[in-house]
Parts: sequence; C-alpha cells; structure tokens
Amino acid sequence: ARPVLPVDRDLERAFKISLQLLLSLLILQAASCTDLSFLAVQRYRNSLDLSVHSFILQPTHLRLRGGMAEGVHGKPADGMECMVTFDDITEENYCEYLAQPSGTWLPAKFSDSVVKEMIDTQFQKYLDDVEKAARDCAAAVRRLVVKGPPIFLFDAHGLPLPEGDTHISEVWYCNGNSTACAKLKGALEGAERESLWDGQRAVLASMEAAEAADGEAAKAEEEGK
Repeated sequence: ARPVLPVDRDLERAFKISLQLLLSLLILQAASCTDLSFLAVQRYRNSLDLSVHSFILQPTHLRLRGGMAEGVHGKPADGMECMVTFDDITEENYCEYLAQPSGTWLPAKFSDSVVKEMIDTQFQKYLDDVEKAARDCAAAVRRLVVKGPPIFLFDAHGLPLPEGDTHISEVWYCNGNSTACAKLKGALEGAERESLWDGQRAVLASMEAAEAADGEAAKAEEEGK
C-alpha cells in the first residue's frame, strides 16, 4: 500500500489560489476577444503570473514538518512592541519560535534579548519559586509542580502555543539569521527530571498532609468550645 502523506495546508491554499487566478486569466482572455485591448489583457496576465510565482515559490511563512526552508520566516508587524520592555520590535530584535509538534514558526511578542534571558534563567527561577512556595502553602507549590520541571522555553502570553502543540523546540533570531535550541539552561531530562519531580511531589504531599492535620485539629478545637 502507498504511504499516506500529511496534507500541507499552505500548499493546498496556494493551489486553490492558483486555480482562481487561472480562472480569472481565462475570463480576461475571453474578454480580450470583445472590447478589451490585447495589451491590457497581456499586462494582467503578467501580473497574475507574478502573483502565483510570489505566493508559491517565495512564501514568507510556511508550516513545516521538521527542518527549515528558505523564506520560511517573516518580519515584525508595524507598531509591534515587546510585552516586557515596551521597546519597538524591529528586524534588529525580532525573533520567532518553533511550536511542536505542528512545526509552525510563530512571531514572539518579546524582543530577542528578553527571549535569550528567559532561556538562561527560567529553569533556575522555577527552582527558586518552588523553594519559596514551600515556605508558603501547599496550593502555591501545587500550581508550580503540577506540570513538572520545565525543559523548554515557555510563556503563555508572549509565546502562546496553538491548540494541539505542547512545547517550543527552537528560536530563530532575525538579527544574524541564526537558530538556537529552546531548551532552558540547566533543565533536566529523563531520569534526572523524574527524580527532581518526585522530590517536589513528596514535599507537596507532606505539606498537604500537614495542612489537613492542622485543619482537623482546628475543627476539633472549635467543636470542643
């Protein structure tokens, strides 16, 4: 049996648009036989050819199933600002992130310097936040450890993931046209990550048990009054 290949929605859309352009061309060619000049039709035909070539062969954004292609990245939108520094995002500090498993490149709402700092500090900040929460309450710890220690760059607001995607694997920096791994500095994987997570869950379970015991004691004291 022949293998079934995944449908590339961008190529599918390009094919549909090319058919629409072809239909328009045929209409114009028919019209040229009546009251439209040949020169006008020829000029429009050339513009259609350029439009198809630009869309299909020189895309600004594509959905990829792994790997990269020339022209895959875009440019910052007019008026785009970093959500952290509020600086203008230009081609000098623009970056994109690769959402997985869809393989979709998306524009970051942070400048490249912010993203680089997040990659360097997010994991250690997570550890510090868990330690601080452990001195507070079980609910604070639970919010942090429910998903386990982070491995890759993340931010729900500045780096949102499309439905169905789970993580960010790479970051592309416009300035220098370079790509970097989105794994957090110091992040653990495999057995090391599981060991860290087990320890955090044990702390959480101990805190929950202590809080439950305190609650029962307070309840008994209240009933005894």
